[in-house]
Amino acid sequence: MRFAAAVVFVFASAFALGAVTRAAPPSSHSVNGVDFDELTFGSIHLHKGTYTADDPAITTTIDNFYHGQVAGKTVAVAVLRGELPATGYNASAEAFEVSGGKANHLADLGDFSYFSEGDGPYPDNWIYVSFADNKLYADVWNHDHRCDKLHDWVVSTYTMKNDHLLRINTLRHHRKGTPVECKPA
Repeated sequence: MRFAAAVVFVFASAFALGAVTRAAPPSSHSVNGVDFDELTFGSIHLHKGTYTADDPAITTTIDNFYHGQVAGKTVAVAVLRGELPATGYNASAEAFEVSGGKANHLADLGDFSYFSEGDGPYPDNWIYVSFADNKLYADVWNHDHRCDKLHDWVVSTYTMKNDHLLRINTLRHHRKGTPVECKPA
């Protein structure tokens, strides 16, 4: 068990330091018979990859989409972006288990809000997602630690257990080559 923990720590450390590259998002938002462009999630009902709420008129789209294997299960991560009228956007990364033609929401991996320059990594580099060794890795910019030059990002390692996404490791770090986004609150 000690060896497995060391391997996870070494891989997570390499990911955090930029040695592992982010998975390229696939061109399609479909996996295992589930079309995420037609997804219903909470009050959002995507049709052809977009949804606009009535009041306020927030338009939600799939910004990025990733999928891979986690503990033998197919997991998809949809990064949803909600454009706010004339002010900026909110985004969230949502993980789903995909099987039997259905998507079961597992967890929110992180969120981000952008309203003006200095609010964080722009335009869309607030999260990096990858799948390796039957695990999911999510490296997320942390707004609450935006001024900490050594710990403004958090990489988390996930596995599946009893049909739930389980975080098994976290590491706070700074992404090499990424500027510190320190705008006073």
